[in-house]
Amino acid sequence: MAKALRTVGKVAGIISTIAIAVGRPEIAAIAAAVATPAALAAPITGKPPMSAVNVFTDNRRAYLATDGAAFNCDTGAIAELGSKAVMMPSLHMAFAVTGRGYPGPIIAALDRHVSPVRELTQGAILQAMPAAVREVRYRLAVDWPDDEARGHNQVRVFIAAYDRIRARPRALSIISDPIGDEPPGDAYRLREIEGYVSPALDPATIKRLLPHGYITDPKADARRILEEQRRVPFAGLGGRCGVGGTCEFYTVSRKGVEAEQIVRFPEVVGEVPNPGTPGQLI
Repeated sequence: MAKALRTVGKVAGIISTIAIAVGRPEIAAIAAAVATPAALAAPITGKPPMSAVNVFTDNRRAYLATDGAAFNCDTGAIAELGSKAVMMPSLHMAFAVTGRGYPGPIIAALDRHVSPVRELTQGAILQAMPAAVREVRYRLAVDWPDDEARGHNQVRVFIAAYDRIRARPRALSIISDPIGDEPPGDAYRLREIEGYVSPALDPATIKRLLPHGYITDPKADARRILEEQRRVPFAGLGGRCGVGGTCEFYTVSRKGVEAEQIVRFPEVVGEVPNPGTPGQLI
């Protein structure tokens, strides 16, 4: 606890400052609220699961695209609308949290696992992230045993970063509970990945959306992927639609991080998304 109190505010402080600077007061408020001594002992709020996230790279940049909806697993209705991503331009990275994890608890856990004497760098955040995910996952199991029994407490973090030392973009992941064909040994490991698409799209759909076999127009391709994901039955929601709200697109390069809103779907809290309803381009 003593170490935690010493490190509180280090990660959250930079995130809060960045969020205010780029006009994202809701993220600033999350960062300020979670990184306090009182938050250390508080149970993790029983947030509803979040689903859609896509991360990929090209030769010069890394990209992160997410929706903004959290869902009620029982009904498929939107339970909350908001951002699931955090951008850190000075560290040349952005990350999104899906499953039962939320940015707030991850930020608070990072504050407890980044060394108080170490310079806050991208490497320090990446080194601390597996421990932060493990802590959040453990606290969810303790605070929400009913959801634990139903398999709803997994935490997945996806990172788009630019490595200025090696001068290359990176896509990385940390998962608490491997599913499907993910090796069991991947739990709580920082892994470099080629890319990730969730809800998953079958190979034929990917080929149709990306006829060249790779991203050619990152923002437009991300928008098409998210719109197609609306039509995919999401297993975690009983086969219902798992994409909604305002979709955000992050570009990470040697210059920092740029954030844009690319499409907005019309459903509000309490409504079950209709996969056939198109989004509004922004």
